Amino acid sequence: GWAPKVSFEDGVKNVLAKKDTKEYSETTVNFVWMLFATVVTLPLALFSIPSTFSLELLFVFIAVTLLDFFAYMFYLKSLKFTDLSLSLPMLALTPVFVLVISFIFFQEKISLIAVVGVFCIMLGGYLLNVKKGNIGMLEPVRNMFTNKGVRYMLITSVLWGFANSLHKIGITQSSPLFYT
Repeated sequence: GWAPKVSFEDGVKNVLAKKDTKEYSETTVNFVWMLFATVVTLPLALFSIPSTFSLELLFVFIAVTLLDFFAYMFYLKSLKFTDLSLSLPMLALTPVFVLVISFIFFQEKISLIAVVGVFCIMLGGYLLNVKKGNIGMLEPVRNMFTNKGVRYMLITSVLWGFANSLHKIGITQSSPLFYT
């Protein structure tokens, strides 16, 4: 399947981002990433323009673009200031924020299976982080308060929680291909 390929590519992306932030500003790296993504996905969107284009969809596009821009800025700042092994586990919290944000702002119901799944993801990320560094059980939690890079990644996770909740609206208002 796709999982190993996507995981490998994501790992390569993280290592390259860490390297890029040593040579260039976060703003430059973010701009190049967004420009590349736009160039690659724009042709797909142009072939699947929805027949109606609501103000809600326009709001979602603008909001998601801003949320993703700032999330990537904090993501890149995090990679610049701390080790990948400390910062990336914070992204395991993104599904928690998606569940909570979707429930509060969009009145989506939270199923037991979703809660169990998110808990397993969080627990796995936490245990991998504790095991890797042979550190104390509370060290990952302590890092959220003491490590600037970890805090930046936590902010990224919250912003992506909002963005992912809005992505669902964008997809339902248009189509997956257009919304790419």
